[in-house]
Amino acid sequence: MRTAEKLEKTQMTKSTLVTALYHHTPKEIIGGRGWDFPYFAAPFLNVLNLEQPIVIYTHDKVSDDLIPFMEKHAKSEYKIIDYDLLSFKHSESILNLKRSSGKFTNDILNGDISYVDNDRNTHLCLNKLYWLNEECQKNHFSSDKFYWIDAGLFHHGIFPEKYGGRERLSRQENRPDLYYPEHELSIFNPDLIPKINSLCQKFLCLRHQEMPINFDMRQTLGVDGKTLGYIVGGFFGGEKQYIEPMLKQFDESLQVILDNNILTLEEDLFSCISAICPDLFQIFTFDTWSHDIVTDPCYYGASGHSKSFYKFFKDLIHE
Repeated sequence: MRTAEKLEKTQMTKSTLVTALYHHTPKEIIGGRGWDFPYFAAPFLNVLNLEQPIVIYTHDKVSDDLIPFMEKHAKSEYKIIDYDLLSFKHSESILNLKRSSGKFTNDILNGDISYVDNDRNTHLCLNKLYWLNEECQKNHFSSDKFYWIDAGLFHHGIFPEKYGGRERLSRQENRPDLYYPEHELSIFNPDLIPKINSLCQKFLCLRHQEMPINFDMRQTLGVDGKTLGYIVGGFFGGEKQYIEPMLKQFDESLQVILDNNILTLEEDLFSCISAICPDLFQIFTFDTWSHDIVTDPCYYGASGHSKSFYKFFKDLIHE
């Protein structure tokens, strides 16, 4: 296909983003960071500035802030879905494993247990692929490709402010000069998803070279030494023909893991599935979460030669 024809086809490809916003604390057995919507607002505006249709799963503790925010800032079609995380098909298995750990009394984290032990919302993390597949089936916006994106992904801890990363809990969402189009170098603009579409051929995901994968899970699923690396859960997706078989394998593997009394998050499971179904994956690799812009906040010494996470996105816009 000639370059001009390929570009035209890419621009015609319509994509749907899928995300979730929930407010649960580490004290609750369901787990969570304890961050409410204002914490996510500034980086979440970067997601909306991609100008793609978006489906947002949430609950009433967030929707009172989310709805007026979307009415003010949405750049494309959107759908907000009220979803009870306890309705997740594997919810009882997850809760039973947590209860059997001895860390909870009446589903409240014991006072002598660190919040770090329960600061991830397991239900939300494991639901990501189910939600993405649900949108593939219903396809509210007649899209060709579907991507999961964490609502707070584009924060300045990993995306430098030079290229549009925004600080969480900062009220920066009220500063148009910090966002595209006034912030001309911001990579969070309508060109980003079409650029990703031009790359996406299978189940697109990003891999960290060094992060460890749960040993018991690798052994249980028979993939020890065979994985393609540590697949991260902040951004992934593609076409329905790859998302559907990914979910089938994910669901089967998750059931095996839970039956063997192993509690996991989505990333370790994705990583193991990369060994079970390698032909489904299209993987792009990075070697550090840290950015390399010395003059920006959250610079922790990454060199300019580092393959930072943000560069996958930045290099598509600033080639």
